[in-house]
Amino acid sequence: MSKKFIRLPALCQMLGLARSSIYNRLGTGKYADPDFPRPIQLSLTGKGAVAWDISEIEEWMEKKAKSRRFSESRKLVCR
Repeated sequence: MSKKFIRLPALCQMLGLARSSIYNRLGTGKYADPDFPRPIQLSLTGKGAVAWDISEIEEWMEKKAKSRRFSESRKLVCR
């Protein structure tokens, strides 16, 4: 299986999120998301370019969509 990595501009476009929103999800603050995929270092020094595994991003998106469907169905049942 071949891996495909995407860089930050493509990730922003794919998710419809700003750069700062993506990095907020990676942080430890109010908007942190422990399930959000971590970037992969592409440079040998570990200080340069990063990218995300597109399959991990797609899994995260599917998980978010399923949790939304679950919470919506619970709201409908609870009324």
